[in-house]
Amino acid sequence: MAILINHTQRAIFFGQTMLVPARPTEVGNLTTIRKAYPAIVDAINAGEIEKLTTKEAVAAINELEDKTVEEIQAYAKEHNIDLTGKETKEEMLDAISGV
Repeated sequence: MAILINHTQRAIFFGQTMLVPARPTEVGNLTTIRKAYPAIVDAINAGEIEKLTTKEAVAAINELEDKTVEEIQAYAKEHNIDLTGKETKEEMLDAISGV
């Protein structure tokens, strides 16, 4: 099992998997994914997607969740993520994560 993080501003789909921006996602076997989805290899090579260790994934989640509302709003503005109607920190984090 591999963990990937999407560094782009858009969701990336392959097979049954959706990589949302800024949220680590567990995926299947990376070797199998690389063979079946060459565009994922291109995205990894371009730095749009990164493979993480479990420790790095936990740190990425904590980093996002530790942001203040103001920091989340700044992040959303920088990445053109619409927070209209999002009033709580949880709603804003869900919007950033594409949930």
